[in-house]
Amino acid sequence: MALACSPAIDDQLITSCRTIVKHMERHYETYTQVVKDKLHGAVSPIHISSDLWTSPHRHSLLAVCGHWIDSDYQPRKALLGLPECLDDHSGNNQANLIIQSLDRFDITSRIGWHTGDNATSNDTCLKEIQRQMLAQFQVDN
Repeated sequence: MALACSPAIDDQLITSCRTIVKHMERHYETYTQVVKDKLHGAVSPIHISSDLWTSPHRHSLLAVCGHWIDSDYQPRKALLGLPECLDDHSGNNQANLIIQSLDRFDITSRIGWHTGDNATSNDTCLKEIQRQMLAQFQVDN
């Protein structure tokens, strides 16, 4: 119907799901680089918040957000990752997903505080993040 109204839009119509996925991937890569640049200009530590959510279709997603003060001393925040938690919801699995998100933005060494809900797995998650970061940066506990 849109093509009948305006034949000039023929090359702009999305006709397959694959095209949509390609657009999303391209925009995600652009977004990642923009956020990475902003994070590297932060004048504060980068604080993290995370929350695990299970959709009605039983997909478990872990939101990983960064919060920081930029070079203009303005508070900023961004979604750093929304990985699917394919395994169990253990703190160790969540920690691995958080570390992967931090590594993608090359900010593991600049982490400040972590905010989460009161799920019992959060204690295990933070202990595992600490263990991995101590090993990565060769810091004695």
